[in-house]
Amino acid sequence: MQTLFDYNEDECPWYYFDSSYKTLLGACLIVFGVFGVLLNAWLYATFIHSHLVIFKSHVLVLNLCTASLGRNLLGFPFAGPSAIAKRWLFGPACCQLFAFMNQFFGVFQMIALFAIVLERYLLARYYRRERSVYFRYYWTLIGVCWMMAVIFAAPPLFGYGMYSCDATGTVCALLWPSLNSGARQLGFSVPYVIVCGIMPTVGIFFFMGKAIRLERIYYRSEQQRDEKRLTKQYWRDGSGCRCCCTVTDHMYHKCLPYLHQ
Repeated sequence: MQTLFDYNEDECPWYYFDSSYKTLLGACLIVFGVFGVLLNAWLYATFIHSHLVIFKSHVLVLNLCTASLGRNLLGFPFAGPSAIAKRWLFGPACCQLFAFMNQFFGVFQMIALFAIVLERYLLARYYRRERSVYFRYYWTLIGVCWMMAVIFAAPPLFGYGMYSCDATGTVCALLWPSLNSGARQLGFSVPYVIVCGIMPTVGIFFFMGKAIRLERIYYRSEQQRDEKRLTKQYWRDGSGCRCCCTVTDHMYHKCLPYLHQ
């Protein structure tokens, strides 16, 4: 927990952006944060009342919606006012907690997204072999999402990686190490990028492509056509959009601050 006590609030000034930019950014964070919460809540409620809820896959969709809603609720109430005030307003302990939860939900979203795509592929593959995907598989995937989120969010609290203010001073996040950083910093950050960034992104596009191809070949009955439509809807409304947004969000929080250094 050394970063919690070594952290100095004065280390979070606004370095790079002028007053008009900070006001605009703070306003946008609040507006889009409220919009994101309402949109996720609407999606959650709509899905609960949809006929799609009869499919076992709904457990994974609600899992992803929960992560998205949690991250939206966490983000803008802290980042927006801090942007307007030109510094992190909520102290060092809250900075660590905010960064941990932001990291937790970010990893959770990415793994949950991959879990949905993997489920669509396995469902099509098992159907070809006249096998079923049991409910315990879905709960196992959800458990893996939670476990991976904890594994890649907790280490910076104990000195493996570091949570601190980013260059804008609006949010606390994982501090991306330089090439001269120690083994403890790089030893966490490199596996994090590979396991929570590159591998899920490649896997999402790979398994979704294979799932769509298998469904075109083997799904013939009316019920299976519903499954096919469900896959396409996940990809169009969920996976494709969320994948782009998640990757963009990771790029913003991890790379943008260091383009100014």
